[in-house]
Amino acid sequence: MSNPLFITNEIFVCLYEKEGSKFPHSAKIMAIKEIGGTQYYMIHYRGRKTTTDIRIPAGKENGRMFKGMLKEYGEKFHVEISSDAWEAEKKCKRKAMDDLERTLEKKEKVVEQNTYVFQCLFKINFSFILRFIVMFLSY
Repeated sequence: MSNPLFITNEIFVCLYEKEGSKFPHSAKIMAIKEIGGTQYYMIHYRGRKTTTDIRIPAGKENGRMFKGMLKEYGEKFHVEISSDAWEAEKKCKRKAMDDLERTLEKKEKVVEQNTYVFQCLFKINFSFILRFIVMFLSY
C-alpha cells in the first residue's frame, strides 16, 4: 500500500458535491481504513451532520482534497467560499475553544482537589509529628 498524502485528524479543504456542483468545505480525516485491499480516507465535513460523511480512495485525492484552510483555498484558486462553509468552520473553531476551556477548568479543579488533599495530609502528618514529639518529650 502507498503512503496516504493526508493523516488521521488532519483538517483540510474537501470539495462538497451538491446538486452536481462542487463547493469547497472544511473537512477532517476521521480515519484511514483499508476496505477490499484499498485504503480509504473516512472524511467528515466539519459543521455538517455525519450523514454527509464520505470516503475517498487514497491516491484519488487530486482535484478533491486540498491541504490548508478555506481562506488559503479561496485565495489560491480565486474562489468565493459559501457562507455555509464559513459558518461551519467558525462553529468548529468555537467548539474547539469551548472544549479547550472545559478541559482547562477540569484541570484546575483537579489541581484544587490535589492541593486540598495535600494540605489535609500535611495537617495530619504535622499533627502526628507534634503528638509524637510531645509523647517523646513526656517520657
